Amino acid sequence: MNRSFKNTAAGITLAATFCLVSCQENTPIAPDTVAASKTATDDITSTIPKKYTLTKIGPVTLAYLGDGRLHKVTQGVDVRGEVADHMDYSYGAQWIKATTYAGSKIFMEITFQLDAKGRCFESERVDYMYIPSGFITTESRAVYAYNDKGQLKTVADKNNAANYDSYSFDANGDLSKVTRYYNGAGAVLQDTYAYEIPTGDPLLVDRYPLNPGGFIVPPDPYLPIFGKKSKHLMKRVTQKSLPSQQALSDNVFAYTLNADGYVTQRQEFTITNAALVETKKYDYLVTTIGLSL
Repeated sequence: MNRSFKNTAAGITLAATFCLVSCQENTPIAPDTVAASKTATDDITSTIPKKYTLTKIGPVTLAYLGDGRLHKVTQGVDVRGEVADHMDYSYGAQWIKATTYAGSKIFMEITFQLDAKGRCFESERVDYMYIPSGFITTESRAVYAYNDKGQLKTVADKNNAANYDSYSFDANGDLSKVTRYYNGAGAVLQDTYAYEIPTGDPLLVDRYPLNPGGFIVPPDPYLPIFGKKSKHLMKRVTQKSLPSQQALSDNVFAYTLNADGYVTQRQEFTITNAALVETKKYDYLVTTIGLSL
C-alpha cells in the first residue's frame, strides 16, 4: 500500500446498501393512489425497528434454533490457516454446552454454568486427545467474576487462583485491557484495546458487539453470557509480553458500515507497514419488528 496509514485507518465509510427486508402488502391499492401509498410505505419501512442476527463473519457461519438461540457455528479455513470444524450448542435450565468437532470426532467440550442473571460463573472444559487405542481426556475448570457494572472482571483457574485473566474497562464502557497472570509470577501477557486512533477518527458505535478475547479460557465470541460488552468498535489491539513490554503484535482495524450502522466488512492491518492481514465480511438476517401494513 502506498497511501499513509492515516488514510488507511481513517477510511471507514458508510456503504449505501440496505439489507434486504421483505415486505408483502396484502391490501389492494387503488390505481390513483399507488404513488402516494408507495411513499407512505417507504417512510414507514425506513424508520421501523429492525432486528439484526449475525449469520456469517469471515469464514464462520452461524445457525440458530427457532427461538433465536445459537445452534451451530461452522468454521472455515481462513488466512491464518484455521482448520475447518464446527461447534454444536445444547441447552439446559442453567447451563450451555459447546461441543467442538474436528471432522466427526469430538475435539473439545465446554459447559458453561449460568447464574440467576444468565451470566457464566463457572465453566468446565474437557479436551480430547486421540491415540491408537482410543482417546484420553484432560479436564480444567474456570471461574468468572464481574464488577459492579456487570462487566467481566476476571477469569481464573478454579484449581489455581494465581493463574487468571484480568479485564479492565474504560470510562466509555469499552474493554481496554486483558492481562494474563501466571502462577504467582505476576503479569506475563497483555492485550490493549483502543477505540480512537491519532488520526482524528471518531468513536463508532458497535451495534452488534461480540465477546472479548482472553488467554485462559477465552469467552465464547457469540454467547451472550459474559456480562456487558464494549460499546464501540475496536480500532487497534496491541499484544505485549510482560514485564519486558516487548510488542508481540500491533494491528489496526478499518470498517465498512451499512445504512443502519452495522459492520459489513472489517479489514485488519499491521501498524508497522499497513500490510493487510485479513478481510472479513459480515452477513446478517434482518427482520422488521412489529410491522403490520
